[in-house]
Amino acid sequence: MNLITANPDLPKPKANSTTLRKIGVEIEFYGVDVADTATLLSNLYGGNIDIKSHSQANVKDTQFGDITVELDARMAHQISDFAKKSKDIDLSNTIDKTGNEILRMASVPVEIVFPPVTVDALKDLDSVIPTLRDAGAQGTKGNPIFAFGVHLNVSTDHDDAPYFRNMLLAFFLLQNWLAKKTRQDFARIVSGYNRLYPHKFGIGLMGRNFSNLRDLIDFYQRHIKDRNYALDMYPMWAHLDEGSLIDKKNKLVKARPTFHYR
Repeated sequence: MNLITANPDLPKPKANSTTLRKIGVEIEFYGVDVADTATLLSNLYGGNIDIKSHSQANVKDTQFGDITVELDARMAHQISDFAKKSKDIDLSNTIDKTGNEILRMASVPVEIVFPPVTVDALKDLDSVIPTLRDAGAQGTKGNPIFAFGVHLNVSTDHDDAPYFRNMLLAFFLLQNWLAKKTRQDFARIVSGYNRLYPHKFGIGLMGRNFSNLRDLIDFYQRHIKDRNYALDMYPMWAHLDEGSLIDKKNKLVKARPTFHYR
């Protein structure tokens, strides 16, 4: 039985929405610095390396497009920005290098941010994992204090409240099963980076039909006040209706038409 046909209340998929769907992948790890990671990626996927600072680099024009490599901490970028303000080039480089090395030693992970790729292309991304491992990279299992993750940014071209309400409800109903299947490491669980949606949020979704997107976003923000959930909708909300975001820190979210899944 076709579920869409059987239930007229479910939103109809847009034409070619499946073929258009892409997934962005983010990978966190420790043990290989930004510059060496950029070189590794260029060797694997082609492209030209552009070192922005000790905390950030781009690998441009790879087979997937532009890939970003960065030390995954706002403080790292603040250090690099501060260093650039110095008129003394040697002092600037020392501040940038030393500050970011301290962060690296404090187990702040390096993050690779791939551009959105088709589902078929995901298999080509897999080659980066053994290559990183051979270069000395470590994941969450490498140390009890590591709490790194892989993030999937699943795109959609929908912009209507019923669609997002149903997707959120489906995720709420499946989240415990998903958490069990992904075998979350203890460090990742206690870190609080990918909490599950609370029961009250799911019950509220069940009890309401949202015809207005702003109403759904407001409902989400009342129950989900930060981004540290397994499914983070704030990039999507910023893309669809930036003016709807209430919390100042959430207004700084990079707008993307994606479900941000940790």
